[in-house]
Amino acid sequence: RRKNYRRKTGHRQRYTEVRITDLNLG
Repeated sequence: RRKNYRRKTGHRQRYTEVRITDLNLG
């Protein structure tokens, strides 16, 4: 379970970057 949590964190970081771009584009 600990390994899975670390994998989720990396995915979330990428999602945050996409959201920031969307805000900048908006």
